Amino acid sequence: MRDYRYLAPARAELRSAAGYYHERSPRVAASFLVEIQAAIKQILAWPESAPVIRGEIRGKSLQRFPYKLIYRLDGDTLVILAVAHHRQRPEYWTERG
Repeated sequence: MRDYRYLAPARAELRSAAGYYHERSPRVAASFLVEIQAAIKQILAWPESAPVIRGEIRGKSLQRFPYKLIYRLDGDTLVILAVAHHRQRPEYWTERG
């Protein structure tokens, strides 16, 4: 089993998105966080299953929310570079990789 970590900007994006949903509905915010954890679990189990975006960077889309986890592997560690909304400018996170 691999370990994982968020880069600071990705953690901030996660908190911002969860906060946005929480303002509208605590239940929706909880569902969002559950889906994030499910996506991480899938990536940890099958790290190469998400599509390649650039080089060794991959993106795993959430199923019910318009977000994608942008990540790369660093040895046995999953590094989450961004929690990117589908409507954000493309590849804004490239300097994080």
